Amino acid sequence: HSLVRVGRPLELLVHRQRLILVESNCCLLWHTETLEFICCIQHDDTGAAFGCPVERPSPHADDVTGSQSHRLRETLEVQWMGDLLMTWGRGSLKSLNVWTLDGEAKAFLKTDSALVQVDVARVTWQSVYTLDHFILCALDSRSVVTFWDSKENFAAIFRFYCGCEEPFDLVLTQDFMVVINDNVSANRLDLCFWKLWLHPDFEAPNQSAESLDMTRSEARHQREASVRLRQRPAGAHFSPQGGLPFPAATGLMAGLDLASAAAAQLSGDTLQRFLHKELRPNCRPIKTLSIPDIDTYFASYRNFLNMCSFHKSGQESLSVYRSSSLQKKAFFPPAKHTKFEEWLALQVHNDGTVVVHDFRPQQMAFDELLGSRCEKGSQAETGTPKQTEQMPQPRQRSFPGCGLRRARRA
Repeated sequence: HSLVRVGRPLELLVHRQRLILVESNCCLLWHTETLEFICCIQHDDTGAAFGCPVERPSPHADDVTGSQSHRLRETLEVQWMGDLLMTWGRGSLKSLNVWTLDGEAKAFLKTDSALVQVDVARVTWQSVYTLDHFILCALDSRSVVTFWDSKENFAAIFRFYCGCEEPFDLVLTQDFMVVINDNVSANRLDLCFWKLWLHPDFEAPNQSAESLDMTRSEARHQREASVRLRQRPAGAHFSPQGGLPFPAATGLMAGLDLASAAAAQLSGDTLQRFLHKELRPNCRPIKTLSIPDIDTYFASYRNFLNMCSFHKSGQESLSVYRSSSLQKKAFFPPAKHTKFEEWLALQVHNDGTVVVHDFRPQQMAFDELLGSRCEKGSQAETGTPKQTEQMPQPRQRSFPGCGLRRARRA
């Protein structure tokens, strides 16, 4: 790749044997041991770099392309998947690019609307030794969630409308998926947790073999239909907008348009009930939660879901939930800085006091771990955050946590 288009440096990262400098419109990769330059990766929203046919530009294509290029410089994102990495643009582009760590184009994935958030989960619930199987999911601006499977050559495996009025963020873990809605009128964030067909314990217990086979067949048919060319995502006709813009309607599509018009007359709660009933073969809501802190970002660290909220005072607080049960395990009060790394957490308060919290099962003292204490003057503090119950033992699962990330509002 040419380096003519390098832009403003955003972030310096290390992954495997790669040192990655994320620029405003590309990322540069070096080998960590030899510092040899490997490649420059520039996101391609047309698919040309992946051998995909390029759509004929509209009369205003130049304006659109220029606008997208400007937005991309502000929104380029990088996501890891083992020996692969993915690039995408938040709020501006409709595609995801999958690359090798040597800059080889691997897969070009499209959505129907601009991307809001993308996440990845490693599939280890069948075997903890599986390290190269990933499920990708993306939430777009029309509240459609799309899934791709790395073992199926990144083919789309399911699309569905999730019912958000203002999609804000998305997190996929090995236990659930959570979609965050920006409730502007109530000035809060509404979280809806979903259990998906691919998650453990999705199927109802004590179900007869005949009923189970029928349910699986219905679920498979819904997934396959949702990713066919010119087909709408599952549940799309319950969208208040009357579904998504697709090519000229067939007789079936015209019928769905009538259903969409009828759905628009229903109340929000009734619409949600019908939507959840239709999606039940493949996904079901398991918990809802509302938080008043609208300046919040979310991340998954192995066994935990973290919600970090910024306050008007300039401080940040952190709530930690157990992924498998969605029960709150710990709350860190507002502090100047809070950093959580699975079994250790560190808070820096306004007066400079540093507090270290230790979650390891044996509660080993922090000074025994490092051989020295974390000091402020001659005094150091270690402690345990406010907990709703004792921290659980770790599960034998792994999740490729990528660090806390900020959900940017449009």
